[in-house]
Amino acid sequence: MFKKSYVAARKNDPPSSEQSVQKEISILRACRHASHVQLLEVIDDPSQDSVFIAMEYLCGGQIQWECQGKPTLTIEQSRRIVRDVVLGLEYLHYHGIIHRDIKPANLVWSGDRSYVKIIDYGISHYSSNFVQVSRPHTRPQLDPLRNCTFFKDQELLKMRGTGFFYAPEVIWLPKDTPSPSTSSDTIEPSCETPATRPPVTKSVDVWCLAVTLYCFLFGHFPFHPTKKRHNQYALNKLILDNDWEVDETMGADAVLTGGRRHPPHTPSVIGLLDQMLQKDPSKRISIVELKVGSNYNSGSSVSIHFWNSDTLGFCKE
Repeated sequence: MFKKSYVAARKNDPPSSEQSVQKEISILRACRHASHVQLLEVIDDPSQDSVFIAMEYLCGGQIQWECQGKPTLTIEQSRRIVRDVVLGLEYLHYHGIIHRDIKPANLVWSGDRSYVKIIDYGISHYSSNFVQVSRPHTRPQLDPLRNCTFFKDQELLKMRGTGFFYAPEVIWLPKDTPSPSTSSDTIEPSCETPATRPPVTKSVDVWCLAVTLYCFLFGHFPFHPTKKRHNQYALNKLILDNDWEVDETMGADAVLTGGRRHPPHTPSVIGLLDQMLQKDPSKRISIVELKVGSNYNSGSSVSIHFWNSDTLGFCKE
């Protein structure tokens, strides 16, 4: 038996808000998976000129991942959260849906904090093209969202999401745009962005998940402007042009990272972030590759390996 959580949307809201609600309802209706919040009921109330969305109530609350710039989650907690999100994103991508706004605030704990669920599909996008990539032999009549007319692929050209989690292809700028200077105390970055703007695809969720994982591990964002340059433009240029760094330790349990090093000496979780935080989305690891390569169902202790994989492990050395 689910407890209910209600969200109200007024019919006289701007058209973009109403369309966002329509998109969210359609995606919630299509998603029946343990890693996604469940839609229970949609109530159209003419007397209040509102639509009420009744969803599964998750009383564990949003993930709290930092305190005064320090991580509050252990490595094991981060592993479990990322596991649940990867499974949820695999389900979305299989059905031709990209979330576009994966971040800690959109991941909610169950009451006993044994699992998390993905919420907030207001800017999510469905495309039959994504379905064909995931399932090239799927018959159209088996696609539950195929008749939804308010998913327009040109919407993907708009900058949508949350600033610190923007993928480079979302904020792509021409090469001749001035950029802030890069730090000299990291390894030589592979920060070449494509000469032309890449399409926004399912890879955008991989980038957002990587930034989320980075936040869990280090308690701060991988790209952050200085106080003097704290604006969205400066942040966008950092995301496009700069490399990211790692702290000496990660997680609330303060596991040594060993810093950024070239393979094969790179700590496995840093190698994982390297694969996920590729500026060029065509070089970014996919959710399916992430799941298969990490041997998800092993249940191995994270004190030895993350997902029981030498390649993708959090290794304590």
